Amino acid sequence: MKQVRRLLRRTVMRSISDGLHDLIMLNYVRLTNGKLPHWPNLSNPTRLSDKMLALKRFHRHPLAVQLADKLLVRDIVAQRLGPEYAMPLLQVADSPEAIDRESLPERFVVKPNHGSGMVMRASRDSIDWVEASRTFQTWLDTDYAGYSREYQYATPRRVLLVQPDLKAMHGEDLPEPKVLCFNGEPRYLFMRQVEPNGERRRNVYDAEGRLQPFSEGAPHAEKPEPAPERLKAFFAVARAMAADLPFARVDLYDTPGQILLGEVTFHHNGGFLNVIPDRADAFLGSQLVLPPLQRQGRRAK
Repeated sequence: MKQVRRLLRRTVMRSISDGLHDLIMLNYVRLTNGKLPHWPNLSNPTRLSDKMLALKRFHRHPLAVQLADKLLVRDIVAQRLGPEYAMPLLQVADSPEAIDRESLPERFVVKPNHGSGMVMRASRDSIDWVEASRTFQTWLDTDYAGYSREYQYATPRRVLLVQPDLKAMHGEDLPEPKVLCFNGEPRYLFMRQVEPNGERRRNVYDAEGRLQPFSEGAPHAEKPEPAPERLKAFFAVARAMAADLPFARVDLYDTPGQILLGEVTFHHNGGFLNVIPDRADAFLGSQLVLPPLQRQGRRAK
């Protein structure tokens, strides 16, 4: 599904209006998940999915670019939490050729500082550098802010980040908590759980660790695991990073002894939600108070 969405965005979707783009992408997500089409109400939104699109089109936060940039956000992490919460960083490269291959560990990860979903886990001894360099350059050439129509990715400098492979270090089942924050306050925790057949599920917990009767993107596991022991610590980290933001998803890595910030996302799934069940969309929307929106013109700048 992601590959189809990317193809659409890079071709015909680039030339259409913001409203039509959002309408098509939202209903693509809905239809491919067995739901009826929905016409977003952005003039008086009540559903979380509609409020997400309203924020995406008509709201601009002064720190958005710095928070969304995986390199620049490190300064904010250090200020609000401490440098130990920032992701370990091996190299910063302006081009694929600038990566120092000789100093790489056996297992590493490469990703750009802008955008989402662009990441490569690699082995120093088996990586195809010719093919990998093509991929890295494609990432650097991608205007993700224009591609996804998410203003926060318009960083002034696109670079490649080389990081240790945390899953190679701590196991493939390394917990990756995702905290949803409404008006600066953590409300819900997303935790992935893999079923015995390999199917990925998503459990949602509130601040008290109670399993919620809804999910997003994937249903609950058949036998949901208890909320993680460090739930309150996850919420504390998310609260510090989501301060003053109307909505944010704060992605974390729960490594032994240290919580690490992965990224701060302003519009979950690009703003195109698949709330399960669909009626929970309005319940979640009632918990988000929108700030004043700049509705003049086509889109807030």
